[in-house]
Amino acid sequence: MKERVQASRLAVEKILEAFKELRKQHEMMMATQPQLLSSSKTGASTLDNGLRDPNVQLARQNQKVHALIKELHEKYQQMMLEAISYVDYIGVYFLTNRNFTIPNKVLLLSYLLICT
Repeated sequence: MKERVQASRLAVEKILEAFKELRKQHEMMMATQPQLLSSSKTGASTLDNGLRDPNVQLARQNQKVHALIKELHEKYQQMMLEAISYVDYIGVYFLTNRNFTIPNKVLLLSYLLICT
């Protein structure tokens, strides 16, 4: 347990040292190049304006894709219902047909159970 506590303390000390070093480097950079401070604020707003239009276009395309997915899903559901009704019709036809042998009827019934 002591080892874990000691390892945690060392890790926290290293993180604090790295943070202090980054802060010193940032302060030195701002002291030597104060124009970075003013340009970073305007650069952020320019970047924000530049990304806004593509983001709006992507949101519109996303809505179109979701609408298309919903439409395709509805069509798929309708086709599956039609397919199931056809399978049921075929199953009834062959099961009531007297020329259809019993082993084939068993195979058809197992197929119908798998499909539905």
